[in-house]
Amino acid sequence: IAISDYTKEKINKILPHLKICVIYPGFNLDFWSGDTVISEEILRLKPYILSVGALKSRKGYHNSIRAFAAVADKLKNLNYIIVGQGEESDYARKLKEIIKENDLEKRVFFVSSGIDDNQLLGFYRNAELFLLTPGEDDHHFEGFGIVYLEAAASGLPIVATYNSGATSATKEDYNSILVPQNNPEAAASAILKILENPELKTKFFDNSREWVKNFDSNQITAEYITIYNNILKT
Repeated sequence: IAISDYTKEKINKILPHLKICVIYPGFNLDFWSGDTVISEEILRLKPYILSVGALKSRKGYHNSIRAFAAVADKLKNLNYIIVGQGEESDYARKLKEIIKENDLEKRVFFVSSGIDDNQLLGFYRNAELFLLTPGEDDHHFEGFGIVYLEAAASGLPIVATYNSGATSATKEDYNSILVPQNNPEAAASAILKILENPELKTKFFDNSREWVKNFDSNQITAEYITIYNNILKT
C-alpha cells in the first residue's frame, strides 16, 4: 500500500512488478470543525499567505520565499507566515539569508510548530492562501502532505508542485494550482492569479471544503479493512 500515486510511481520505478494499492491518509473532519484561537499575532500579520511543515529542503521553502519576494512587490500589505520546527538548522539559516537578500525581514515570519492545535487552526482560517512547493532532494520527497488537507478543510486555495504527493492531496484547477518544482516565478504567478481574482479564490475556497471530504478517516479505514479481509480469505 502506498499513500499517494506519486509514491507508488517512485516505488514501481525500482520494483516494476510489485502490485501496489494506493490508499490516501485519513483526515479527522470533526476535529477541523473545532474552535480556533485568533491571537494578536494573527491579527497583526493579516493579510498573509501560509506554509506549514518542518524546515527541510524538500519542503521547498527556498523557492516559496523567492516566489513571495516577487509577489511582495505587487501586493504591498501581504505577509508570509511559515509554521514549522527547525529554526536552528543550517537550512533555516539559509532561508533567513534569502529573506535578508530580498529585504523581507518585516514580511516573512517563522512560527514554531509547537503551538497547540487551536492556535494552528487560527493561522489556517485567517490565511489568504496556502503555499507549499516541495521538491525532490537526494531521493527525499513529499509523499503526500497532510497539511494540504488541513488547508483544504480551512477552505484555502492551494499552490503546490507537480511530481510530489500534492498531486494526490489536492485537485489541480479545482482547489489548487500546481507548478513545476524549483520554479519560484511560476509559483509567484499562481499566487497572483488566485489573489487577484476574487471569483477564482471563492471557487477554490468552496471546492477545498468539498475536496477534503474524500479523505474522511472513516472511509479510509473501510478501505484498509476491505484489503485485510481479502487477504485473510486467501
